[in-house]
Amino acid sequence: GSGGCSGSYGFRFGLAIEPEASHSPWPFANLPDCASHLNPPLEIRPAECLVIEDSLNGVKSAKAAGMSVWAVPNRVTEGLDFSAADRIFPSLIELAEALQ
Repeated sequence: GSGGCSGSYGFRFGLAIEPEASHSPWPFANLPDCASHLNPPLEIRPAECLVIEDSLNGVKSAKAAGMSVWAVPNRVTEGLDFSAADRIFPSLIELAEALQ
């Protein structure tokens, strides 16, 4: 994970946790595991998290953990039912606009 994440879309997150930060296959199922690897370790409540996902399994995992999820289906997943997500965006451009 990192202390922040900025992208070419011009937005910045206070914290980004990447799958590599977890020892479990679905990091959202074990957020405390991810957060404990940060220096210093953070206590993060699932309700304080926004997960941005492009996979249906990721959406399901994040929702099961009690997190808000915004989905941006990709070419492989665009035909799947992402109705479990809190919001669905056709592209990262629209998602970026919603974050501003």
